[in-house]
Amino acid sequence: MKHTAVLIGAGNRGQIYAKYAKKHDLKITAVADPDPLKRQRIAALHEIPPSQQFSSMEHLLQGKRLADGAILATMDSMHATPAMKALKLGYHVMLEKPMGLTIRQCEEVAAISQRQKKSVLLCHVLRYTSLFARIKDILSSGTIGSIASILHTENITPFHMAHSYVRGNWRNSKTSSPLILAKCSHDLDLISWFADSRAIRVSSAGGISHFRPENKPVDAAARCLDCRSVCPHNAYDLYVRATPMLQSFALNRSAAGKGARLLLLFPFLKRLIPGTDPWTHWPTSTFSDGSKDQTIAALKDGPFGQCVYAGLNDQVDHQETWIEFENGTTASFRFHGLAPQEGRTLRVDGSLGCLHATTMNGGSLKVILHRGKTIHFKERFSMFGHSEGDEKIVLEFKSVLEGHPGRSDARSSLESHRIAFAANESRLSGRVVKI
Repeated sequence: MKHTAVLIGAGNRGQIYAKYAKKHDLKITAVADPDPLKRQRIAALHEIPPSQQFSSMEHLLQGKRLADGAILATMDSMHATPAMKALKLGYHVMLEKPMGLTIRQCEEVAAISQRQKKSVLLCHVLRYTSLFARIKDILSSGTIGSIASILHTENITPFHMAHSYVRGNWRNSKTSSPLILAKCSHDLDLISWFADSRAIRVSSAGGISHFRPENKPVDAAARCLDCRSVCPHNAYDLYVRATPMLQSFALNRSAAGKGARLLLLFPFLKRLIPGTDPWTHWPTSTFSDGSKDQTIAALKDGPFGQCVYAGLNDQVDHQETWIEFENGTTASFRFHGLAPQEGRTLRVDGSLGCLHATTMNGGSLKVILHRGKTIHFKERFSMFGHSEGDEKIVLEFKSVLEGHPGRSDARSSLESHRIAFAANESRLSGRVVKI
């Protein structure tokens, strides 16, 4: 039996999921997005008739159910309400994180999921990568004994920070969600998954250290296209040439890093690779149809062409969070948006040894036992597609539609959200928050 899904939100994430749905024979029967170009891309890929193309999610979610499942890839503020509506209509739901903008919204989604007996598969895609899945297996096997502490770091480069959280859709925590939820819910989900316990106390501190008006160069203009200042965040360099992104990837010893170094050393190669001259892939694809003229027009008037030091953002660029779990495990999570290289690092200490892992330079994983033995594992990690996580979560959703239990559900996903909301409260209040 061929299973079906509707797609709500045809932006970058929606297009990725639609591509993998096509690859794995999950038919998208209807699409909703206010942008006609984005709708048409999905419609062409999945041969969706005009009658099943909707300009709003409200229109798609009215009346009868149109498929077995619903993939919701909308903006943060448009997650909880359509998810609840889809569940009530009888859809299984694959939902982009976060689940909601308040803990009450998240709990309501989980409650409706349970009441309707319909699954909510939250897109914590790192769970589905071979690296993190192997880490979970190692910890669950008792190889390093009982877990005492977890030390986890997420490194974000300034170009990514500036694109998404200074200029982009998540620059304002009140209209999107706090960065600890918008970006770091992946990390908090992993920490919660590894600890395998309920968090009981959270403390957090952080702030904006760099992207502030007082750090603006004296000769900087309000918009990049009018600016003569030498700046690593120049919008033309980022969105037409993609130079800051390539420089970041070039530090990586993986295949992606080698490719980036070649494009930097031999710029003429971009003319030979579709979509790289001018740059039409992410991050430019966030707001442009790919043409150079359309990109430049957007930079003249839109948020992605504004100075990063204008002070229009309120998202922190560094934050430390400390978590105590009911089983006695403690965790420290550090995020910073000024790293030279993207990636995550992890150390888990147990009663018999410790585990070290990183997603940088193609990924690595080892266990060092107290008796002196070191075990190296072969799992790798690609910076593209969250390694294989984006594809595997679509496969997981297809499996859920076939009647199989998912690796996570709304209830288990609540735990990382509780930690994120508590961390944000602690950062703002300066006190320890009990959950």
